[in-house]
Amino acid sequence: MELSNYKDKRICVAVSGGADSTALLHYLKTNEKRFGYQTLAVHFQHGIRGEESVADMRFVQSFCLSLGVEVFVFEGNCLARAKQTKQSVETAARNFRREGYEALLLENKADYIATAHHQDDEAETVLFRIARGAALAGAGGMREEDGRYLRPFLTWSKADILAYVEKNGLTYCEDKTNYQTDYTRNKLRLTVFPALCEAVQGAKENF
Repeated sequence: MELSNYKDKRICVAVSGGADSTALLHYLKTNEKRFGYQTLAVHFQHGIRGEESVADMRFVQSFCLSLGVEVFVFEGNCLARAKQTKQSVETAARNFRREGYEALLLENKADYIATAHHQDDEAETVLFRIARGAALAGAGGMREEDGRYLRPFLTWSKADILAYVEKNGLTYCEDKTNYQTDYTRNKLRLTVFPALCEAVQGAKENF
């Protein structure tokens, strides 16, 4: 992504505290003066994992403070929300985040929202859409810029991100729910996709 295109703009990074978003916030902040944009952050405390969720929020707030980045925090109870709306917890949490993003944009607190989606996420998205019956025209993946949403790491692999984290000595949080296969995307990422990549060399890159 050509960051010089966003000179004088406010880019708000969605930071969960995990490796991907922590790396993205650090990367954008590190390049801020070079390209002339302003880096902000937003964190969502979904109320799903109790004290672990609160600990992640505290970590993000502390990390942002260390970088000199203003952070917006949204707290909610997505378990109750899912029950009330008869949605999956996954969907309720995603909608909660989306509403927060839109609020920041509508209230003119940010010009863009940046998420840490990467090459592996892109491949999984295409596979997921095909599995759900999308035609080829509708099975395409994500874009680096989609309206006011940016994905600066979309050409980076997960391995690239972890290498960046190690090189810069960054610490991050581990969300245990990422390893629970009762979530559809988790099951796809943890079981189906690795098997496919093992069976077909280059599957991830081809997707």
